[in-house]
Amino acid sequence: MQTAQLILALKIGVIAAWLIGASGFLFPSDTTFGQLGRLVFALLTIVHTIECAVFYRTLKNTGRPLAFELLQTLFFGVI
Repeated sequence: MQTAQLILALKIGVIAAWLIGASGFLFPSDTTFGQLGRLVFALLTIVHTIECAVFYRTLKNTGRPLAFELLQTLFFGVI
């Protein structure tokens, strides 16, 4: 698999995880899927926020708008 295809597949996987996590909010919090979805969402938010903090200097030095770089890192992590 080429690098570009691998990155695309990983990004699609991360988006799927975000959607599964967000869909947990559509179910009552006492259901298994409601709890699991919210947990996935919370873990993704925490991990990707930490990644934004760790890679802040690198993101700032890319030359692209910092807000765009932070949002992209928040959604996709280091992919």
